Amino acid sequence: MIVGPDRHTWLPDLVARASEYFNVTEIKAGARDLSQIPLIADNWTDSDRWLLCSEGRAKPMTWLHFEPKSDSATND
Repeated sequence: MIVGPDRHTWLPDLVARASEYFNVTEIKAGARDLSQIPLIADNWTDSDRWLLCSEGRAKPMTWLHFEPKSDSATND
């Protein structure tokens, strides 16, 4: 989870340093369509469906996924 008022300072540096060893992907929250899940769509109230999706965060967050690069790319 990436938080803090100075994220615009340290976040690019973190991604740059990590990129030497990892493929870095930024993940942001997107649309959620619970109607495609029959158990939830058919049996849950609208309020309960959205409560299920809630992470209780004050604002949208950004997540980073670090996928290790192959050994040949990091062992020059």
